[in-house]
Amino acid sequence: MSVHSAVASGALAILGSVFGPWMLVLTPLVVLIGWSRIRLRCHTVGQVTVGVLIGAAVSAPAYTLLG
Repeated sequence: MSVHSAVASGALAILGSVFGPWMLVLTPLVVLIGWSRIRLRCHTVGQVTVGVLIGAAVSAPAYTLLG
């Protein structure tokens, strides 16, 4: 799993829950981070995808519960 992608998507999910859906304009940054991990051959497409999904799925509910 790509932790870089998980953190990026998690941060985006939290920003979206705090500031609203217009924060989705930052989605290309998450894609760029994922692309860089693949391009540098640090991760596969599957690892980046799992990182993005887990990061978003865990961080937004955790932030909502703690906030």
